[in-house]
Amino acid sequence: SVEDILAVDAFMSEIETRLDQEKGSVGIMALIETAKGLENAFAIAGAAGRVKALFLGAEDLTADLRCQRTKEGREIEYARARLVTAARAAGIDAYDTPFTDVTDDEGIRGDALVAKALGFSGKAAISPRHVEVINEVFSPSPADIEYAYEVMEAIRQAQAQGKGAVALRGKMVDAPIVARARQVIAMAEEMGMGR
Repeated sequence: SVEDILAVDAFMSEIETRLDQEKGSVGIMALIETAKGLENAFAIAGAAGRVKALFLGAEDLTADLRCQRTKEGREIEYARARLVTAARAAGIDAYDTPFTDVTDDEGIRGDALVAKALGFSGKAAISPRHVEVINEVFSPSPADIEYAYEVMEAIRQAQAQGKGAVALRGKMVDAPIVARARQVIAMAEEMGMGR
């Protein structure tokens, strides 16, 4: 709840002051793992400036919902969408629940792809075995990066020529395409993969 976040925020501020650290320098990733937490997700996300992300805990959530947790994840589709929407509306990141079958390499890839398609920033891992696949899925590919730079170049050229409409590879380039291109370039540069 918001009250939980505010209590933790106050306690952390007290410790930061005691340790002579900048107030708010330590962030919170709020674990959402109950029906009540999910209903309060947006309020939790905006409760304090140090809340940097929401993290879905599907095992506890499905127990609270009294449903069976499955590999397919149909039972958490609503929770995933709701959590990402709440986090993005609050301007913070969202992290998906771990995939719990440590021996299912195909399953972790599929589950990570679903999470990425829903808009999650990343995915938790319960096994070191899953880390490589998760990183691969959530990192921009060389083709994604190249396309993002092409989008930005097309926009630059159109602005230089005074054009209002821009097409690239036969498709219109509008504000959402530019926003995604900027996100990909920022991620690539942060990972040392940019131009």
